[in-house]
Amino acid sequence: MQYSKPTSKDRHKYNCQKSGVKRRKAKDGSAIPFNLTFDDWWNWWQATGHYHERGNGKDKYCMGRYGDTGPYELGNIYCITNSQNATEGTLGIKHTAEHKANISKALVGRKSERVTCPHCDLEGGIHNMMRYHFDKCKRKTH
Repeated sequence: MQYSKPTSKDRHKYNCQKSGVKRRKAKDGSAIPFNLTFDDWWNWWQATGHYHERGNGKDKYCMGRYGDTGPYELGNIYCITNSQNATEGTLGIKHTAEHKANISKALVGRKSERVTCPHCDLEGGIHNMMRYHFDKCKRKTH
């Protein structure tokens, strides 16, 4: 595969990712090691074919770690979309009964604005309605 030549902007992107990892913590609270040199990082991204599709947003690509554990290093990373990475990070998490009770207690008495979809006349909380209705409503005529 023919790789493009890295620029100073690419080195900046590497440094941004490396410093971003330093700010984050592993599930156990420890630091997450970033053991990739710029050349390792650059060649890995070029090999994925998704370098220019990196970034913020659910359909953009990021560097995931197997099992969301261990360091960022060759052999422990793979290319994944942000939405897939977020889903994998929460799979298998079991909340204790105490934690569930605390969530419930925090939500008691909270009022959500109620809205009505103009396409199907369904009424509901604004957050779910914005997610599934209005411009995204299945009954909307195009």
